[in-house]
Amino acid sequence: MAAVAPVFLGSSALCVASCGAVTGVDLGLLEGQGYDASGHEGTSLQGSVHDAGMAGLSAEAGDGATNKVEDATVPEASVPEAAPPEATAPDVGPDIAPSAVVTAVAVGDNHICALTSAGAVLCWGENPDGELGNGTTTASAVPVPVSGLSSGVTAIAAGAHHTCALTTDGGLVCWGLNSIGQLGNGSGGDIGMLQSSEGGPGDSGLIPGPVSNPDSGVAAIRAAGDMSCALLTNGKVQCWGNLLPIYSFVPVTVPGLAAGVDAIATGEVHACALSPTEGVQCWGSNALGQLGQALPDADSGEATFSVPAVSVPGLSSGITAIAAGGAQTCALTTAGVVTCWGRNDDETNAPDSFSVETTSPTAVSGLPADVTGLAIGPYSACAVTAAGAVLCWGHNFAGLLGDDSEVAGSLTAVPVSGLSSGAATVSVGAYSTCAVMTSGTLECWGGGTSDDNDQVLLAAPAPVAVP
Repeated sequence: MAAVAPVFLGSSALCVASCGAVTGVDLGLLEGQGYDASGHEGTSLQGSVHDAGMAGLSAEAGDGATNKVEDATVPEASVPEAAPPEATAPDVGPDIAPSAVVTAVAVGDNHICALTSAGAVLCWGENPDGELGNGTTTASAVPVPVSGLSSGVTAIAAGAHHTCALTTDGGLVCWGLNSIGQLGNGSGGDIGMLQSSEGGPGDSGLIPGPVSNPDSGVAAIRAAGDMSCALLTNGKVQCWGNLLPIYSFVPVTVPGLAAGVDAIATGEVHACALSPTEGVQCWGSNALGQLGQALPDADSGEATFSVPAVSVPGLSSGITAIAAGGAQTCALTTAGVVTCWGRNDDETNAPDSFSVETTSPTAVSGLPADVTGLAIGPYSACAVTAAGAVLCWGHNFAGLLGDDSEVAGSLTAVPVSGLSSGAATVSVGAYSTCAVMTSGTLECWGGGTSDDNDQVLLAAPAPVAVP
């Protein structure tokens, strides 16, 4: 069994990285560890972890679930070969082939990826960290094919500067920024540090590479910020990247979750799961109330994070869907009510008049009773109704509300201009939001930032069709 060594990054995180093929690490090793209220290393770490048998850190093999997909490993065939970059397209705005039907969209901080009915992935936007997955760091205003993913993809998820895709064989690949293990391939600390085509750590190109040996086949994938989580077919949830208070370069199993998890949701430094027996459970940072727990006294020395997962009071039943983003989490009840907790911004980029922080679930006003879907970004959130209408709330810088107004923001959900029907799903990023329409087309809005992002992602205060 390969050793697993702890590495301290700065003063605030324990990094778990594999020195060999590690199928899973139990996140329960953090229980009872000595961290202070800020999540920083405290006075006691209960000894150093030098190998897989010390301090409760274990490298565990798959549990033999009967519904594993190909023994839970990503086949070598799914590791894409590097493709030569295509000629740079003219800067004329997003363009998806007329024959392509969009089935899903994932919006990161400054990039957007779309999944087509053919199972292909195309991305556009800023590309300093390889977000577009085409082997370059060149930005593109038009969708470019992700290397090796012209077919066979069933789902996508975008973090701030990385993206992951789930394939038809239950495999999982990621690309983009890998500074703190966002790609889950056992390496980190460098931009574009992806798995090479031979399957080992390397800088072979800014293209998709496999996540290191999850314990089972992957049923669903979610990402936000610098973290990704996978719901496995054996019922476990594994996460990697920025898992405050640790960074993990390989998938680690989340302890404390009920059996039979139905859905997962990820925020910047917290995540949640939904199960029929325990309802909503969350883990990670609670510094802004993300876990639905009372905030500790700043002088108490209590930790502002929780591992294992904890149940959100009042949401043990009657929940049909969950969503997370930034420092906020929302749940949809069987009565059609959307209730949210945490904080709807990162405290640095928004006016206080539209900033809300609460440790207990609070209903969102302005929403009808037929909400069917939710999406949350760092600064805004949106809901889709049974009729396909989209309504958003939160901050409106960059045109995030999509209501074609110049208001600073709204705590009440407002209708998105022109989208009173026909929307199937929605994805919210830091500065852009996109809706997949039932017709297979894509509508996006926002995109204007204080950086040069609006030169690549179209700045639009109301939805614009992506042709």
